[in-house]
Amino acid sequence: MPDVNWIAFSSALVFSMQAGFACLESGLVRSKNSINFATKNLTDLCVSGVIFWVFGYALMFGASYRGWFGTSSFCLIPTRRR
Repeated sequence: MPDVNWIAFSSALVFSMQAGFACLESGLVRSKNSINFATKNLTDLCVSGVIFWVFGYALMFGASYRGWFGTSSFCLIPTRRR
């Protein structure tokens, strides 16, 4: 269970960091261009979520290869354990 707590806490930090970047970037440009940065941040969130779904979970929690990285459960498809 500590793994889930750590990932939830880290995710909350990343989400708040994205909000901070949105505020910083929208303050540095003209108001007519603020929506471009909001769209960029939303796209960044969606793309990184898909990449985590495809690769990240398996690399973190898949069956370990010599203790370095996971080699199963890509795209969250469970594999049978023997």
